[in-house]
Amino acid sequence: MFDSQAETKEQFKVLVDYVIRTIGQEIGITLNDKSISMVESRLQSRLIQLRMNHPDEYFVYLENNWQSEFDELVALLTTHHTFFYREPIHFEILERELPRLVSEIRSRGGRRLRVLCAACSYGQEAYSLAMVLYHQLAALGNPIDFEILGIDVDKMSVNRAREGIYKKTDLDQTPLVYIKNHWAPGRGAVANLVKAKKSLRERCRFRQVNLLKLENDRFLGQFDIVFCRNVFIYFQSAQIEKTVTELKKHLDIGGLLITGLSEPLDYQKLGLKSMGSTAYLNLGEPAELTSPPQKATAVPLPQVTKPIRVFAIDDSKTVLKILEKIVRGSNDLEWAGSALSAKEAIETLKTVETDVVTLDIHMPEMDGITFLEKHHNCRKTPVVMISSARRDDAKLALKALELGASDFVEKPTIHNLNSKADEIVTKIKASQRGQKRDSISYLSYDRKHSRAQKFDDLDEKIIIFTASLMSKEKVLKELRKFSRPHPPIMILIDDEGFVIPEIIADWETRLSQEMVKWTPRSKPQPNQICIASLEDFTKYPSREISPWQKAIAIYDGVPDASARKLRGLRNCFYLLEEYDNKADETRPPFAQSEVVPATSFAYLASEVLNKKAA
Repeated sequence: MFDSQAETKEQFKVLVDYVIRTIGQEIGITLNDKSISMVESRLQSRLIQLRMNHPDEYFVYLENNWQSEFDELVALLTTHHTFFYREPIHFEILERELPRLVSEIRSRGGRRLRVLCAACSYGQEAYSLAMVLYHQLAALGNPIDFEILGIDVDKMSVNRAREGIYKKTDLDQTPLVYIKNHWAPGRGAVANLVKAKKSLRERCRFRQVNLLKLENDRFLGQFDIVFCRNVFIYFQSAQIEKTVTELKKHLDIGGLLITGLSEPLDYQKLGLKSMGSTAYLNLGEPAELTSPPQKATAVPLPQVTKPIRVFAIDDSKTVLKILEKIVRGSNDLEWAGSALSAKEAIETLKTVETDVVTLDIHMPEMDGITFLEKHHNCRKTPVVMISSARRDDAKLALKALELGASDFVEKPTIHNLNSKADEIVTKIKASQRGQKRDSISYLSYDRKHSRAQKFDDLDEKIIIFTASLMSKEKVLKELRKFSRPHPPIMILIDDEGFVIPEIIADWETRLSQEMVKWTPRSKPQPNQICIASLEDFTKYPSREISPWQKAIAIYDGVPDASARKLRGLRNCFYLLEEYDNKADETRPPFAQSEVVPATSFAYLASEVLNKKAA
């Protein structure tokens, strides 16, 4: 946007330095080199938006419009990385301390718990607190109500928080026990969005407030809990001490102050008592440390509880290995054992003491739904589903929840299951704590957001199963999972082709569906199942289906040389059968591919094509 003269570039650098220094001092942000590059890019965009061609023009504009432009610059300098139910340990501490806080509020004649959510960003933390408090106070018999004030220096973030509109998937990591019926689904073009309902919105207010200037705010009021997380990492030590001192003036004696897990405080110097995991009890002024209020000293430190015993059921050895690693990595969980099938689990669980069961849906012989329906008492031992099925799948995930499963974790793929570790641990712990809940009453959110797994568009899509003769029974089991309407399905057999007529005759009888032998000139049709030899298909590929979106499942037993013949096809995503810890040893030999249990082929192939169309 600027000419190439060194003078102009230097003037722009001066402008960037001025904005960072001036606004940074106002709101307490210190930026690193990477963030400075971000500011440069955003500032360039701002000048383009204002139709300015030179930094000097913006300096003049700032001088004449400082008050209105301040909010734009704050938004420009701040980066908002936040999400629902972040750092779950703090919500567990809140749950533990809530009975004491309620008792103290009632003893002084109060009727409401007040929470300050400082640096609230787009509002996810405030609404997370509202969901947790709504549930936990109900569990205590609703002795008092609550209100939450979210504050942020960025006016634009405050406005977004007031709207309370988020992507539906933003809530996926939140335990189902808290979500309840608090979110209204969008429709039509905004079907992927949700909006906070009155039950949350009437208890959450938002204001623009500068944390570094709290002393100027005469209307902030007093609070029982202050969440001020993941903001002090940008502050200098003196700014942190000043801000905490001001926050304490608005926090009742015995109240809780919670900072980010990476933001420990010099709590003794500040008149605080550590409650573990960057949670602090307000003891009053530092000078009062030798004689703190009686109610503050009576608060016990966290008690060591017995670890939650976890038993996992999944037909993937690799998934079980990863789950064991996740469970053993948590101090609150204990590995009780595993089973590679539901039938094995039925017998093993008779002798193994366990508190929570994790369960896959797609398994051989007996799927997870049948296991829940006929062989497991979820009220006795809660179940967390960890499955490749989507949580909003009306036929699978919702059915599991209706049968009593406590929660659901979408297992994306074997290779990035580790990225779900925090969510898995959180939901296991939440399901065990909420064991006696009425599970059906928490299904309203999932019912409203559920969908049947169907294809929105059947044109120019195809599902291809590639197998050896040894795997044909596995293929048949996956074919039984499809219901009409579905895209064309192609079965490629790694054989010369002379047995294909026999396979067609056998499968037509067993599936009660007509099947056709593919030829290079034929165009597969929706709801049709075609069979061909892999050699013929790769030797004489159909030009008509070349641009189609393809989900290609490759079973174990197909020689690598044969499988690689499919690499020349366009618009493909490959699903490779997991075997002998193959997923641990090497990445798939295809660019767009994942290693998964074969029992998930039909479901995931459908998901791949639906995502391509989205």
